[in-house]
Amino acid sequence: MEQPLAARLAGVGVVVYDTPVNTLNRPAALVGRDSLIEEVSAVLDTGRRVLLHGLGGNGKTALAATVADRRVEAGKGSYAWVRMGQANEEAFFEAVLTQFASDEERERIRADSGDRKVLAIKSVLAKSNFGTLVVDDL
Repeated sequence: MEQPLAARLAGVGVVVYDTPVNTLNRPAALVGRDSLIEEVSAVLDTGRRVLLHGLGGNGKTALAATVADRRVEAGKGSYAWVRMGQANEEAFFEAVLTQFASDEERERIRADSGDRKVLAIKSVLAKSNFGTLVVDDL
């Protein structure tokens, strides 16, 4: 029996920001991180992905929120923020489908598996109206 939607999405949050207001995750200032902010932004400008990793509490979320908000301020489009928490990849897929896919796409993609499902999710994200995707607490 399939879990109810609320159970599948438990712990996953999706927010699309079109203004630089992610104050929950972004501090007023990041001391000593200017060069890293510039480096991450430059990589994102080329269309490549960035993975911020490290021990908990070292500022990855704050850095991501700062970069994403600055991209909005620079006119580089809105961004989607997905907070994973303790959820697994299926919960991520479900959250993305719920937020960004049409009813027809959701049914078709839910029937997919493996690489085919991942590519379908990537397609849904690619046609969405945001310039940056942040997946936090992964």
